[in-house]
Amino acid sequence: MSDDDPTEPIPGWPDPPVPGSGAGPAAGAGPGPSWSPSTPPPAGPPTYPPPGVPSGGATPPAAPPPGAYGAPGAGYGPPGGGYAPPPGYGYAYQGGRPMASDHPDGTTVLVLGICSWVLCGLCAPFAWVMGNRVLKEIDRNPGIYTNRGNVQAGRILGMIYSIMVLAALAIVLVLVVVGLAAGSTS
Repeated sequence: MSDDDPTEPIPGWPDPPVPGSGAGPAAGAGPGPSWSPSTPPPAGPPTYPPPGVPSGGATPPAAPPPGAYGAPGAGYGPPGGGYAPPPGYGYAYQGGRPMASDHPDGTTVLVLGICSWVLCGLCAPFAWVMGNRVLKEIDRNPGIYTNRGNVQAGRILGMIYSIMVLAALAIVLVLVVVGLAAGSTS
């Protein structure tokens, strides 16, 4: 049997009609109705229950167990169709648009704000300025970024520490001026 020969019969299929004979496949030669176009179709609706099923005492088929093919809760993807990749793999989509994610500089602002208090105060102005910029970006695109709270916390930590350092420098400067003024009058 060759895959390229279109004249070979396919097992289980009815024989093709012979050209010019006007006859189709022989009755009962394959699947399909046992009547030809020249005879009318069988009359009347089909009988229920189907043959072989006792009438009156027939019970409906049992529901498939949970997780079976076609059963509710079988795990065929998200409701409403579409593809949802597992969490943590690339961009997930919801309703045709990307789901919100953290701003790439949000964690940096928070770390700078914390480091300004723990390690050195030089990080505080950077947390303040960078936090302002990132907050503007988040406010321009609220559906894209979600970590506004972290950015706000880092920015506030940087602001407070910067203001405290500026206030301390101002106090020291005032004390130095007062000391020089008191020393020059004596």
